[in-house]
Amino acid sequence: MSEKVEHNEQDIKTARELVIEIFQDRFQRARKKAEFEEEIMRDAEDVRDFLIDRDTRTFCIISVSFVEDSLRKTFEHYWNIQVKEKRDEFFGSNGPLNTFSQRSLVAAGCGWISKESAAETALLRKIRNEFAHNHRIHSLDQEPVRSWISAIPAREEAWNQSQMSNYVHALSAASQETRYRMRLYCASMYVVGSTLARSKLIKEELPPEFRDEKGYDGLTDIEQACIDHTIKHCFRTIGITRSSPKEQVGGSDAEE
Repeated sequence: MSEKVEHNEQDIKTARELVIEIFQDRFQRARKKAEFEEEIMRDAEDVRDFLIDRDTRTFCIISVSFVEDSLRKTFEHYWNIQVKEKRDEFFGSNGPLNTFSQRSLVAAGCGWISKESAAETALLRKIRNEFAHNHRIHSLDQEPVRSWISAIPAREEAWNQSQMSNYVHALSAASQETRYRMRLYCASMYVVGSTLARSKLIKEELPPEFRDEKGYDGLTDIEQACIDHTIKHCFRTIGITRSSPKEQVGGSDAEE
């Protein structure tokens, strides 16, 4: 029988600090964007530019399909699905990751998608499928899609604050349809950013919710990129463009 060794509160405190140091080191390795994440963000820029003036049916189908495609790229990266034969095996018509539903279900099982994001992803998929298969639906303000989009967090309201008067005025003038479109796009980018961040942290044997510090600066690079991308999309959608430095005197919040 081994000799009994006692410990004190300082030992526990030191052990905790060592664990956090290990977590912080792993987080620093994980936070930088990988090349496939850079590729996803380049695609996001192209999608945003393409969708800005499109009809709602096209907008919803393409926005949510971007989420589906980002999941495919995430699986390809972490499961090393690089050659055509493997891609066909996983993503072909009889593959286990062929559909959006299958990809999101497996990603949730891997811990890449949180419980909350899984519910949001399911709503996005239902909206996309309704527009793809129901010719009578032309607007997000029609049932049943109105109920589904209303159940998604209203992230477009995040900047509807007194210190951002430009945004407040522009959003108040926007139609309900425009607000719903902003909400759907915000949700799509949130799911993408969250999934990419959680998958890389899990790979580094970190809790998927771990961050180096609170706030924007503590997020992974891909989360920051998705947030910045979403802000620019929302500003652009309601007509707020980047001001010159001279025009920004007095607190302009405009983006490009």
